[in-house]
Amino acid sequence: MTTESKSGAVTRTLKQIVAAYAVFLPLGFLARDAPELFAMLVLAAFSVIAPLTAVRQPFFWRTLGAIVLGWFALFLILPATCEALLGHELGEDAMVFLFPMMLFPIALLAAPLLRLIIGCAQPARE
Repeated sequence: MTTESKSGAVTRTLKQIVAAYAVFLPLGFLARDAPELFAMLVLAAFSVIAPLTAVRQPFFWRTLGAIVLGWFALFLILPATCEALLGHELGEDAMVFLFPMMLFPIALLAAPLLRLIIGCAQPARE
């Protein structure tokens, strides 16, 4: 068993959010005509990767809660950054963010199921 503190779940999620935003920024600057596509890809990757990395964490539910809050933060920050890069509102182009919005609940529901399957597959400790 690890000796990680309960605040480690939040710290790890914050690091994932910062990493996702750090990946998006250079791509958004390079693609000034369509930064929302890269924002969608980054948010979609975070939507799948973050819940699945929480499966093996000691404070699973706390980690999932932090991931949900982090996802909402990215969901608000990425379109605002895209608007700042474009110099105008996204308008109908913001529809690309529906894909990560549909992916996230599926990955969020898959994480506890995967944790349950992995937990049942491991031999009992004596």
